Amino acid sequence: MLNGLSVFGQDAAERFAKQWELMMQQDDYEKDYRFANFLDSALTAFSELPAKELHSGIPSGWSYAETANRGFVVVAALMRFQSAPDRLVWMVRDSVDTAKDYVFVEQLDAVAKPSENLHLSIEEYKLGDGEFSSLSYGTDAGAIFSIPDIRAKILIENLGVNAEDSLKISLSEDLWCRMALLLEYKPLFDNPFAGFKNISTLISSDGVIKIVSWNIEFENGTNAFYGGFAVRRDDSIRVYPLIDNYLNISSPETASLSMSRWYGAVYYEILVHRYKKNTYYTLLGYNPNNRFSKIRVIESLGLASNGMPRFGQAIIDLNGKSYKRKIFEYSNRVSMMLRYDSEEKMIVMDNLAPASPLFENDFRQYGPDFTHNALKFEKGKWVFYSDIILKNPAPRR
Repeated sequence: MLNGLSVFGQDAAERFAKQWELMMQQDDYEKDYRFANFLDSALTAFSELPAKELHSGIPSGWSYAETANRGFVVVAALMRFQSAPDRLVWMVRDSVDTAKDYVFVEQLDAVAKPSENLHLSIEEYKLGDGEFSSLSYGTDAGAIFSIPDIRAKILIENLGVNAEDSLKISLSEDLWCRMALLLEYKPLFDNPFAGFKNISTLISSDGVIKIVSWNIEFENGTNAFYGGFAVRRDDSIRVYPLIDNYLNISSPETASLSMSRWYGAVYYEILVHRYKKNTYYTLLGYNPNNRFSKIRVIESLGLASNGMPRFGQAIIDLNGKSYKRKIFEYSNRVSMMLRYDSEEKMIVMDNLAPASPLFENDFRQYGPDFTHNALKFEKGKWVFYSDIILKNPAPRR
């Protein structure tokens, strides 16, 4: 044994320390250039350290935390940049479920001063029948990064790799089971789940609705959608799962839908308006659809008297016709702008047109024609305005 480490552990620890020291000596450009290779080599060294030697085998400046029985072992360090956001690098050993090691990177808005002590902590807790482990990294003044569930983070990570269709479905079902419990937990309702990348979390400005949504892409290029709503009323929270059925909905722009018959999308904005004591929620969503076309959707949402969300209020008024949602399908080769302009107080969007009159109603051939339209909320309705001039054009998503 050398310095409390086995010969094998000593070699991994020395490589890990040398790689970290080399990175910390670089300027921002070199750090960024070398970063991907550093992550690969650091994860290799981390994986080669035996479980009992991890605590003493990590480089100086790294923090260590573990759950009971070392179900999760986490190490973390802050890589500082001069003119770019600092990056938190953290690695997890999951010895219970997947028996695998993971590396994660977070770009941080909050920056800890070099003089402040940084530390890592894990807290274990139970929700329903589930066991959860939250993670926090920061200073004595507060966390600069936190997530409420390490297992959910790992499930999301595994969804992002090229898994088989059946495994993606299984992972999404497991993820929803955990997200449902997190959504129902009162202390977490206002938590935006910012540490969970690749899923969308929205909280309405009135603090009533929280939505989580994500998609999985199958091997044939089609998509399926998962998620759910949490509704907070009278100091209680009810959770409603969303069941994707968008491929089987006829006349989707006028259909009345429900949580169990959902026009699937990943929502990226939730708008709240009030008129005559009624509250109207509007969702903007993205649906990758398939290899030929993509979809944007404007979805209307209301709450029943018992608090249950209901899709499909007929509040979108376009040329004298009412719609319960508006669907925009366009070529997979282009992008469409659809966003809320807070200065103009309008939903603004690209106008879509076919590449040629020959392709009329073949939405695989539709794309922006460099004109713009808008919807403005007036007296309980979204009223359509065509051919508007955008004062603040934004990049298409």
